[in-house]
Amino acid sequence: MATDINDIILRYIQAVGVEIYKETQRTAPVRTGALKESGSFKYVPNGLVITYNAPHARKFAVEESLPPNSIYIVKEHQRRTPNGRTVSVKEYERKVGVSASGKSLPDRNFFRTSVNTVLKNHQRMRKIFTTTISATEAVVS
Repeated sequence: MATDINDIILRYIQAVGVEIYKETQRTAPVRTGALKESGSFKYVPNGLVITYNAPHARKFAVEESLPPNSIYIVKEHQRRTPNGRTVSVKEYERKVGVSASGKSLPDRNFFRTSVNTVLKNHQRMRKIFTTTISATEAVVS
């Protein structure tokens, strides 16, 4: 019985998604560990969904959706200082991708960087593909 090409493509997309998730876990910024611990993935009918549920994960999602040199409003929120005190932070504007002096900043969005790291590594992508095809051939045989 032949395996449907759509199934093979779906398995490949899911395998790439798992690799991206592993890379995000490796590169997620860690101060308290909450962001990294909030990460998860789940298989869905058309691929894989990666989710980070820590409160500050929204910051990365907002920055991801904005073009470089954009401004977005950071809502009023609570922040814990290094010595353990909780302080209120008033709403403020934040520039994305620009330093205070106006120079472009390097991309520090761990999620976007992880996606690019996986997708641009041809050897890694070939290995994922080969593994996916091998697993499919074992099922078909």
